[in-house]
Amino acid sequence: MQRWAVVLLMLGLVPVVAQGQQKGALDTLLVGVRNLSGYRGLLFSHEVAESLHEALLATGAFQVVRRDPFLFVPISRDRLKTIAARARPISLTRGLIQRVSLTEKDHYWKIATVSLEVALAMRDAPGLVFVAEGSGTGTATAEGPAVREAVEKAAKEAAEKLAYCWQTVGQVLLPPVDDKVRVSLDAASRIAVGAQVSILRKNQEIASGVVVEVDVGSSVVALDRVQPDARIRSGDLVRVTQLPTKGPFLTLEQEKEREYRRAEEHFFISLVLAGIGVAILGE
Repeated sequence: MQRWAVVLLMLGLVPVVAQGQQKGALDTLLVGVRNLSGYRGLLFSHEVAESLHEALLATGAFQVVRRDPFLFVPISRDRLKTIAARARPISLTRGLIQRVSLTEKDHYWKIATVSLEVALAMRDAPGLVFVAEGSGTGTATAEGPAVREAVEKAAKEAAEKLAYCWQTVGQVLLPPVDDKVRVSLDAASRIAVGAQVSILRKNQEIASGVVVEVDVGSSVVALDRVQPDARIRSGDLVRVTQLPTKGPFLTLEQEKEREYRRAEEHFFISLVLAGIGVAILGE
């Protein structure tokens, strides 16, 4: 059984800084989640809003104010840009349910899958929208706990991706050549091939593109849109607007843990090979 689950749209007042990360938490007003799936009606919307609230706060990138979890205002991305340009200093968050699916395993386990999309529009950069997707799977002997687990995982992933996009800022290193431009975001900043970026000057978007190559110290962006009469220059700001949907997104702590375990594994293999070599020489 398939259901349609959550799109979350955020409007924000965002100070743009130079190379590095945004400082401080972004004020966000959570006004509700619109449920188009019909799944458990307003109760489900309330549960998703609670999970999203907690997940956004947990990132440390957002200061969330919960006002009305049952205010449903459908807003398209284009409309979101217009409203964000006129928004008050506090930002707004609203949601739509994008997808929920339910299956059974061995006539005992209930498996729920929930997909969420989060979008954030900046008041100080008209036309720029951050988008983050999250999906989660829950397994339990009852439908309710399975769905609740899936919602929490999806909200956590979407919130972490949105926090990464909001906090990460780069610069153009070299002017474009053959519709490609080299930027300062690199492997150390956890940028990935397929990520979508925008290039800004004076808080105005002048170009956008997709990351096609990631190196140590820089990455290459293939431009897909440049504003008329705009010339990209070294020093222009680069913002990550959307991460690729495929593959898990790891927080910095998870990335460090993975690298530590990988190094530990390589060291163990080296010891084994060295032992084998000594044994052969001994014979």
